[in-house]
Order: sequence, then C-alpha cells, then structure tokens
Amino acid sequence: MAKKPNDRGAQWGGLIAAIVATLMLLALLGRQAAQDVKTIPYSEFQAELAAGQLADLTVTDSEITGHYKTPPKDGPSQFVTERVDTGLAAQL
Repeated sequence: MAKKPNDRGAQWGGLIAAIVATLMLLALLGRQAAQDVKTIPYSEFQAELAAGQLADLTVTDSEITGHYKTPPKDGPSQFVTERVDTGLAAQL
C-alpha cells in the first residue's frame, strides 16, 4: 500500500520561512530607524536650541529627542541627547 505524501511538513516549512522572512524584515527596519537618529552631546543640544534649529522636542527623565528644522545634508533628521540636570550643567 502506497503512503500519502506528508503535506504537514510542507505547511510547516512554508510557515517557518514566512516567520523568518518577517523577522529579518523587522530587524532591517529597526536597524535603518536607528541610523536615522544622531546622538549628540548635551552642549550641542543647548547650542542648537539657542540657535532655533530644533523642533518637536520630547523630554523624558533620562533623554531629550527631537528633529532638526533643517537636517544636515549628510546626516539624520532626528537627534537624541542625555538629559543633564540644569544645576549640574551650570557647574560644568
């Protein structure tokens, strides 16, 4: 008696391939997103802010993020900096 072909193996193989492809795409997109953000020193943040070059600021307990109004030609349009206590920054 002849055995029927096992279609379950083919189904699982296709599912695993789709999951792997999705994970690879997400990793690639995450890497691209990380490259679009420039980490800058707090002093540079202060200078850019005083010059009016920053927009869409988000301040958290530990960092400040935002966008450059006019992004550099060869650089990212977003930035991030570590938040420094203003009293400490004045002492430095």
